[in-house]
Order: sequence, then C-alpha cells, then structure tokens
Amino acid sequence: MMQGMSALFEESFGVIPLRYTDEQWTVFLILHKMGDHWGFPKGHADDGEDPSQAAIRELYEETGLKVERLLSEEPITETYSFIRRREKVEKRVSYFIALVSGALLLQPEEIQDGAWFPLDEAKTRLTFDEAKRVLAKVPPYLQK
Repeated sequence: MMQGMSALFEESFGVIPLRYTDEQWTVFLILHKMGDHWGFPKGHADDGEDPSQAAIRELYEETGLKVERLLSEEPITETYSFIRRREKVEKRVSYFIALVSGALLLQPEEIQDGAWFPLDEAKTRLTFDEAKRVLAKVPPYLQK
C-alpha cells in the first residue's frame, strides 16, 4: 500500500566555468548524455570532500578544465525535483563561479558535447529555467 510518494534528497556540486577572451566573458556548457540537456558540469561529492573540492574534481573529470580561481566562496544554489523510477527526487545543486583554464577532454560516458558561449548566448542555450536563473546571478561577480 503506497502512502503517497516518498522523496529522496540528492545533492550535487558544480562549477560555472568562465574565461575572458576577445574582450568578453564566456562560459563552458556541457550537453549531458542523460536527458540530452545543456547545463553546467556537476556531480556528487566523494567521502570526505567539501563542496568546492567536489565541484572542482567533477569539473576536471567531466571536461579536463582546471579551476584557476574561485570568484566566490559562496555557491549559487538551484533546487528542483524530478521522478526517477517512480520515486520523487528533491535535488539541490551548489555551483561555484570560477575562472578556468586547460585543455578540453570531455568524459564520453556522461558528456555528449561541450562548448564555450558568450554569456548572452549561454542563457538561450541552457535547457532548464533553474540553470538560466543561476547564470543570471553570475555577472555581479565578474566586476571584481
């Protein structure tokens, strides 16, 4: 007998990877294989990792990019829910804004594609509204 759906809670950590080239800020977005959507690199923490360590490791594993400098100690968070195998999942993702560098090496198991976009174009490319709201919070950090 089902008493309504129980919700699982999941937390992930990611990086909003930025670089400044040709006199404009660009952000690296990935096309996730699961769900076929454009977003930011993210993943779950390993045992003993703090949020920024997990985010930095996931960025490197998924894209080959390295964090040069975090532009904020405090992450920007998004929350959403979805259904997985008939179970509701409440998800929170904390993103760290960072200047990145390095050679791209996309992880083929999880990433279908990836590209650098000017911030305005990235806003139209991101699949989900929550991700667009996260990106909208980035510009104030770029003045520093």
